[in-house]
Amino acid sequence: MLGLDILAANAFAWGPMVCDYTRYSKNASSASWGTFIGSITGAAGFMFVGLVSGIATGSPNPVGMLVEAGMSTFMLVLLLLILILAGITTNVMNIYSSAISFVNVFPKAKPWKIIGVVGIIVTGIALIPGLIGHFISFLIIVGSIFVPLIAIMLVDFFLIKKQEVDAKQLFVDNSGSRYWFTNGFNVRAIVIWVLGAVLYNVIPFVAPTLGSTLPCFIIVAVVYYAVEKSFGNKTSGK
Repeated sequence: MLGLDILAANAFAWGPMVCDYTRYSKNASSASWGTFIGSITGAAGFMFVGLVSGIATGSPNPVGMLVEAGMSTFMLVLLLLILILAGITTNVMNIYSSAISFVNVFPKAKPWKIIGVVGIIVTGIALIPGLIGHFISFLIIVGSIFVPLIAIMLVDFFLIKKQEVDAKQLFVDNSGSRYWFTNGFNVRAIVIWVLGAVLYNVIPFVAPTLGSTLPCFIIVAVVYYAVEKSFGNKTSGK
């Protein structure tokens, strides 16, 4: 179940980032299918290769797999280069999406400056010896943040807002916006999100055989829906 939680955390973390790229799509259909096909073929394909390679070589570490496979020095260098480039391209997308999110909060900031500064800082952090050994812990933290967040986003969009979003109102930065809530913050959603993150970390100690992802997602979704239907105003967004 820990493996499932880690896998889900990785998938859920990409959820909010997808819109940074699909916003260039011609229509909703191409954005949805492009994301679905790209994710399935890419992620599932690599996971299958990793699973088979790990079983065959007895090592879950990609570098260990290559060494155990008895490849030539040239092939090892070539494949290690692919691994390095794969890591770079993935994290370039992460930094880009982070910069876009930062600019959403601070419109006057320049995306390229944020990308440059964050890139330098993150590169320095990545060079810390032994840091990669805590990657699983990092994914658990990511899961606790994004699983309840995605649950709230999906319930809000599909069940509360009925897939109706007034894009112009999203950019009105005063109490006249239908999405103003409380001084620009949906306090109910934020509180439920934080409680969901806590719940995600508590579940393994209470029911370790269930995993954290599915129970947390369902509970947060149900609670948010119940709270919004009871206290929210779906017509005004407040």
